[in-house]
Amino acid sequence: MSTSFLFHTQSIVGFLYEKVKSWGKEIVILIRQNSKKQKCVNCESSNVTAVFLKNRRIRGLPIGRKPVFFDVKIHRLKCHDCGLYRQEALPFLSGKKRHYTRALERFIVELRPHLSILSISKLYHLDWDTIKSIEKRNLQKRYAKIPLKDLEYIGIDEIHVGQWKYFTIVIDLVSGAVIYIGEGKSKASLQSFSRRLKRSSCKIKAVAMDMSDAYISWAKEVLPEAEIVFDHFHVIKLMNEKIDQVRRSEYNKARKLVKAEETQKQLTGKSNEADRLGIVPESEVPEEAKIQPKLELKPNQDQLINHSIAEGGKNVGDQKSSPTPQEMLEVLKGIRWLLLKGKEKIESDEEAKARLQILTELNKNLALTYQLKELLRSIYTTAKNVYEAEKELEKWCTMARQSGIQQLDAMANTIKNHWDGILAYWKLGITSAKVEGFNNKIRWLIKQAYGYRDKAYFKLKIFDLPSTSIEKSL
Repeated sequence: MSTSFLFHTQSIVGFLYEKVKSWGKEIVILIRQNSKKQKCVNCESSNVTAVFLKNRRIRGLPIGRKPVFFDVKIHRLKCHDCGLYRQEALPFLSGKKRHYTRALERFIVELRPHLSILSISKLYHLDWDTIKSIEKRNLQKRYAKIPLKDLEYIGIDEIHVGQWKYFTIVIDLVSGAVIYIGEGKSKASLQSFSRRLKRSSCKIKAVAMDMSDAYISWAKEVLPEAEIVFDHFHVIKLMNEKIDQVRRSEYNKARKLVKAEETQKQLTGKSNEADRLGIVPESEVPEEAKIQPKLELKPNQDQLINHSIAEGGKNVGDQKSSPTPQEMLEVLKGIRWLLLKGKEKIESDEEAKARLQILTELNKNLALTYQLKELLRSIYTTAKNVYEAEKELEKWCTMARQSGIQQLDAMANTIKNHWDGILAYWKLGITSAKVEGFNNKIRWLIKQAYGYRDKAYFKLKIFDLPSTSIEKSL
């Protein structure tokens, strides 16, 4: 072992090797600074007098699996030019109080994309907090200043992050880089980003987002010239919520009818003749059993179903007459995910196809809602330009309002209220798919670490996610 060993393996320059103090479980090497290269820390003058102060132990790169430590002889330097009396500096450390070398820091930073903190800690006998602090400091330097100069298309979305509730994530839709992370999902969460945009020279052309009123208000105020784009994912997601509301409404309606029938049967047991004929005296029937909701539809719903089928859906069956409440209740159980499936997936699943056939034969409300959901999905795949999309969406809104179903009417109003942003999808051809996909990577990040306690470190890890591979190669 020699002085050249310090340079080639540990990147230590200007220090001389003296001896190895220990070869046991750890290697301890005694080194000192070359007296010819000792300089004043203030004026860098070589006209100094060195006085030995103490030995300081520094962690270096491991040799194999064995930890390496350097016992460095520390001197006080008295400068005869400026008169300063200070301790000599150690240039191979990244900070005055660090107890490990720059080479070890770089080694850990290079290992982190491939190994967890715990794995590095066990493999090289390093403290867990030391590894984390090294990575955190490296990420802080890397993402201290994120350039906004060439920013044109951005995506905004919120994600739930456990104890900190919500983060607002802003992503460059061209490069996929994370531009900003705000706390919360309100307009106030983007205030800091607004100030950064004003200071920068970037010109945002479009903003992709969901239909959050807070984000819409922020975009109109801060980026009045930018186009707001509502991705088709959020439109279909909202439509799925509406069809689920219709399902719950129909289920509750059928359950009330079943309870009313059970109440009526209990009362008819008081009279054998009434039981034989199935008649209950009017005075013994409770009010809730007298008034029963009917499983019937508006007069024009048959026409709407046929029209929606012709437009883009597929006929899933003809309407049966007068299903009993118990039959309806049994059919409506456990069909939530069936109604949320696309028709292309149902066509390849015979069991799902049969269940949907029975459902739509018994319940026209759900049949019509499902057909209109599929018709709305088909518009996004068949409309080639903004003019065709506008025409087809106008037809869809008309059919939804004529259906007489409250949830469909509300969906039509939502589309009309966000008309320009929905049509901008065909105009610009951008989506917030990158943002939605990135949210899945954030969930993966949280799952891998079993949660985070350090908020600043968690944010830095999110900034670094676009360059992180979430797939392990064997």
